[in-house]
Amino acid sequence: ASNLASVRDFLSQTTTGMASRLNDYLIKTTDDDGTIDDKQTVLGAQSISIDNQIADLERQVQARRTAMISSFVTMEQAQARINQQLQYINQRFGSRSA
Repeated sequence: ASNLASVRDFLSQTTTGMASRLNDYLIKTTDDDGTIDDKQTVLGAQSISIDNQIADLERQVQARRTAMISSFVTMEQAQARINQQLQYINQRFGSRSA
């Protein structure tokens, strides 16, 4: 019978009982300034930071893509001019007999 009283006290004491301790834990965890709210704030800030990093990387990739396309077009134009010059040289000097 004394064991039963000890168990009852352990579970239901106002300040040190299991129910009271569990209640305190839940309040600390779920309150507006509790652990969960703090974690949500941190995770929200991290999410915003990651979104900003992704946007920065997308801008960098787009800028690099634009630069590469521009370089490629310039190279193709130069190659076309070289081919025209080669064709002209072949027409002027290629048909002469030695």
